[in-house]
Amino acid sequence: MTVYHLNTTLERKGSSVDHSQAYRANLLRQLGIPAKFIFTPWFVRGNLVENAQSYGFEADELLWLYNYFTDVSLAKSSTQVADILPQIPYDLSLREETVEFVRYHEPEAQVLVTFFKALDERFINAVEYVYQGNLVLKEHFTYTQTITEYFQTVDGVPVSRLRHFLNEDGSVAYEEHRTEDGSVFHVRGDVIYGVNEFIAYMLADLELSREDLFVLDRSKRLGPIVTETVRRTGGRVAAMLHAEHYVAQYTDAHHILWHEQYEYPLNQPDMYDFLIVQSAAQESLIKAQQMYYLGHSSKILRGRAGSLDQLRRPETGRKSYSLMTASPLAPEKHVDWVIRAVVQAKETVPELTLDIYGSGAEELRLKALVEELGAEDFVHFQGQVDATELYQTYEAFVSGTTSECFPLAFMEALGSGLPIIGLDMPYGADLFIKPEQSGFAVPLAPDEADTIAHLAQAIVQLFTQEDLADVRERAYRAGEDFLTEVSQEEWRQIAEEGL
Repeated sequence: MTVYHLNTTLERKGSSVDHSQAYRANLLRQLGIPAKFIFTPWFVRGNLVENAQSYGFEADELLWLYNYFTDVSLAKSSTQVADILPQIPYDLSLREETVEFVRYHEPEAQVLVTFFKALDERFINAVEYVYQGNLVLKEHFTYTQTITEYFQTVDGVPVSRLRHFLNEDGSVAYEEHRTEDGSVFHVRGDVIYGVNEFIAYMLADLELSREDLFVLDRSKRLGPIVTETVRRTGGRVAAMLHAEHYVAQYTDAHHILWHEQYEYPLNQPDMYDFLIVQSAAQESLIKAQQMYYLGHSSKILRGRAGSLDQLRRPETGRKSYSLMTASPLAPEKHVDWVIRAVVQAKETVPELTLDIYGSGAEELRLKALVEELGAEDFVHFQGQVDATELYQTYEAFVSGTTSECFPLAFMEALGSGLPIIGLDMPYGADLFIKPEQSGFAVPLAPDEADTIAHLAQAIVQLFTQEDLADVRERAYRAGEDFLTEVSQEEWRQIAEEGL
C-alpha cells in the first residue's frame, strides 16, 4: 500500500495545503504507511528538495514530474561555482554578487553568466548564459547537471523552446519541445502532447493497484485527468477539502456554485471513492447539498489536516499582555482587522503587544497601516519563520480569517495553551473555539468596522475579565483533541478504506 498525493505547487512562503501535506507525511510515516508526494510545477528557480524539506518532507517521499523519467535522484544541490566556471570557454571576471546570485562577464565577447544560489549559498541551482543581450541557455544542477534549457528571443523577451532532461551520465533521457500551442514530450519512444497528458503518462507508469490510494488536495485543473487515469490503472481516488466548498452568494434554490478547487469531485461523486473533510458540520452540509442538487451524494470520511506531536508548556513565563497571529499575509486573512482591533483594545489595555508571523502580498500594505496608526512600538512583523516553539511564549492568539476548514495556526495555538480570539467562521470556529472554554468566536458583521470592534472587545474581555491561567488550561484541554494519536487513527482508516 502507498498513499500518493498530488500538488500543483510548493511555495517557499507557505500555503495551508502545503503545510497540511507535510503534517500528513509525518502522520503516515509514524503509521508505517508508505507515502509519495507528487509535485507537477516547473520550478523557475529553487530546488524541490530544499523547499520540501523546509516543510518537513523527506527526499525519498518526493516525486517530481520533470525528473521522474530520468535516473537522477531528487536531491539538494552540491554543485559549486568553482565546479562550473573552469568549463566556460571565456575569460570571465566577477561583475557582481548578491544573496541570490553571482554574475560574471566578458565584455568584449558580450557574454554574461549568472550562477543562481541555492538556499545554502555555498551551492548553486542553475546557471544562465546571456550572449549579446539575449538569454540563450540555462543549465540546472543538483549533485549533477539535471536539465539543459534552450531559449529564443521573441519580441525582446526570452522564451524557453527546448528542454533536455538528463541522466546521471549526461545522456538525454527525454526532451520537451515548447511552442505557443503548448509542450510536446518525446519520452521512451512515445510522443506526448501537452503537460496534462504528460502527467497522465506519469501516473499510468506508477502501476497502481487497489491497495494504493491517490489523494488530491487541489482538483481545479487536474481532477478529471487524475481520477480517470488512477481508476483505469486500478487505484483508489479521494479528494481532500481544505476550505469552504461552495459560494453561498451565488447559490440559490436551483443552482449551487461549488468552490473552483472542489467543483469536479463534488459534481462527480461516482468518480471518487470518497471525500475527506475536517468536520462533521461540513460533512453533513455536503451530503445534504449533493442530495438536493444532484440526487446522490459522496462517501465522506473525516481526516485532520494536521496534528500536534505534544502539548507545549514554556519553561519560563509568558510575555504579559502579548498577542500573536500567524498566517500568509493575504487579503482573505484580514490581518488589517487584527491590527486595527489591537489598536482599539490598547486604549483599554495599554500594555498590549502584537507580533505578526508570516509573509505575503499584503505585507507592505500592512506595514504602512501600522505606521499610519502609529502602532510601530507595539505591532511587530516577525517574518516567515517556524513558530512552532514560539506560540508558548505568548498569552493569546488572534485571527481575522473568514473561511478556513482547519486553520493549522489555531491548532498550534491550542497546543501551546493560547486561547483563540477569532471570527465565527464555518467549520474552523466549531472545531477550535469552544465558547466559554478555549476562546472567543466573535460574529462577522456586515460592516467591517463592527467586526473589528467585536475583535477588540473580545481582546479586552480576555485581559480584564477572564482568569488567564484558567483559560490557558482550558485551551490545553481543547488541544488534546488534536494530538497525533487521534489523527493517526483517522488516517489509518482513510488509507484502508475500500480494501
